[in-house]
Amino acid sequence: MEKPLDAYRFPTDFIIFYVPNNAEITYVKRNRVKDYKNMDQKLLEESIKEWINKEKPPKSSPQIFDIETSKRFSFSFILPDNVKADDVKIYYAHTREEPMDALEFWFKKIELR
Repeated sequence: MEKPLDAYRFPTDFIIFYVPNNAEITYVKRNRVKDYKNMDQKLLEESIKEWINKEKPPKSSPQIFDIETSKRFSFSFILPDNVKADDVKIYYAHTREEPMDALEFWFKKIELR
């Protein structure tokens, strides 16, 4: 039997990219939640955008990708042509949900390697 998630966890977290001129990040490779197709992606992304706006985000629009919740993870992606890695801002958003409460997010900046 698999151990269920505790009440204070959410099955997915997110990677958020801010790219100059809103150029599109492509080929994002990452582990996804097994039932990600059943999640309300639009609702989750709107919740994240609402939370981000409170945090004084960069001027470009966020590009949001779900990622399986895990202590250790990796992901890869391709930057658009003419975009330098130093110009891209990347954040990890951990999602937390207590029973009967709204989603809460914890953000951490990711440094490219």
